[in-house]
Amino acid sequence: MEKEKVLITGGTSGLGFELAKIFSNNGYNVWITGRTLKKGLPEGIRLNFVRADFSDLKQTAGAMKELAGRGIRFDIIINNAGILGPPDYTKTIDGYETIFQINFLSHLLVNIILTADSNQDRPVTIVTVTSPVYRYVKPVFRFPKEEDYNSFRVYAYSKYLLLVAADYLKKRLPEGTLKIIKFSPGVFSSGIYRSRGKIFQTLYELAAPFMRHSEVPARKLFELLQNKNYSENMVYRGLDERCMESPVLTPEAEKFLLICEDAVSFLR
Repeated sequence: MEKEKVLITGGTSGLGFELAKIFSNNGYNVWITGRTLKKGLPEGIRLNFVRADFSDLKQTAGAMKELAGRGIRFDIIINNAGILGPPDYTKTIDGYETIFQINFLSHLLVNIILTADSNQDRPVTIVTVTSPVYRYVKPVFRFPKEEDYNSFRVYAYSKYLLLVAADYLKKRLPEGTLKIIKFSPGVFSSGIYRSRGKIFQTLYELAAPFMRHSEVPARKLFELLQNKNYSENMVYRGLDERCMESPVLTPEAEKFLLICEDAVSFLR
């Protein structure tokens, strides 16, 4: 029997890397995206590395189309890559605010390309790794602007959009071709702080030893996927832990997501 294939964005460190190790150890064929692959993988771990810089939509699209062109079809796509900063308004080479593009827009592009050939016989499971802060968002459904910029607010907004984008993709694809699971790992030690200011980095590094290791939420997500008994309208923290309601795909959200899809459609 062919091994299931899983793609983990941002799989070179933190939660993504722990997920990659767990899936590999359990017999999956694992692909991870990132800008560079760390040296010295644990013994017995086999990973397929895909260089993808999510701050560059053209390069990211090329990497995904190369996979699709080789006939690689993923059973699970885990939208994990993300950054918390930079603290000030900055743009990518594509002209979009950096957090917004890396956390959300590039994932939308990846998912569109890799689910283009989905079918009912082998539905794709899209996993959205969000954050508890999505609950504090009052969405305005527009691209972030410099004049009222707040990096934390954009981070929370990007995590909110990831959730409703999963529902949007499922709605636009033929029935039965897509499954969705939404996961909030909570607070754990990771490198997400690396693009923040020096003071924030120092405070985070001081607190990190007292936080959960990223292996803990990675294990929770893996167990949740094996169970398969979950609601697509809920955001989970673990198999037996209290879950939260997911945001609803409103007409306003759907309209904005269509604008976002159009923005990257030339890259498909």
